[in-house]
This record gives sequence, C-alpha cells and structure tokens, in this order.
Amino acid sequence: MITKELAFIAGRGFGQLIPTFSDERLGRGVWEFKEADALIRLLENGVQWTDRQDNRVLEVLYSEIIEIESYLTGPRISDAMKASANDFIPMKFVLEQGVSEVHIPIIVYSAILIEMNSRIKRLGRVVPVRQC
Repeated sequence: MITKELAFIAGRGFGQLIPTFSDERLGRGVWEFKEADALIRLLENGVQWTDRQDNRVLEVLYSEIIEIESYLTGPRISDAMKASANDFIPMKFVLEQGVSEVHIPIIVYSAILIEMNSRIKRLGRVVPVRQC
C-alpha cells in the first residue's frame, strides 16, 4: 500500500508505480522517478538513488535511518507549484555509519518524505525529520 500523496503524483505523471521491480536487499518496487541526471526508487524496505552525473548509487534501508534532514521550507513549497522537475533540493540521511546527502526534485520532495516516513513507521520506529 502506498500513501495517497505518492499515488497522486504518480497519477499526475511524476514518476510511476513499479510493482514488478524487485531488489534482493531493498525488496519489491513501489515507485520510481526518472530524470536525466537521477533515478529515485522507493522500495518496500528502502530507497535507492542513482546520480548519473557522478555515477553514484546510494541504497539505504529504512531501518538504517536515524534522522532525516529536510531542506523543504515554506518559500520552497510555494515555489514548487511553478518548479520544474529539474529543480532539486537536498535531503540528508543520518545513518549509523555517517551522513548521506541526495538531491530530490522539488516537485516530488514532500511525497517522497511522506512515503518514507510511512514505511519507517510500519517498522515500529519514529525517525525525526529536522527542518534545515
């Protein structure tokens, strides 16, 4: 089951549901967003980012996340209505082994954050989201 926010943005053409995709570690696919420079996949057990410019892949299990640092602010939310998929803002994950930063298209940022929090809560955990 996915959040209504994720279903809404997928229905509007921002990403697509990927129930047939599967990863041994991260589980069955939920949703992905492809852009020229990045690929973002939300899966049952974690998230995967591919930065095509840096040839970097980041895979994080939801159970590994200690804290999320969100850079989505009030002014950025109002800008999201006129933003293109090419406008990215950072999201940082505090993990036991360090901090990882990814850049998320502003148009899908809040839906990704909500979906990740929903999946973390299903694990019986609460992960603080700190506004930066």
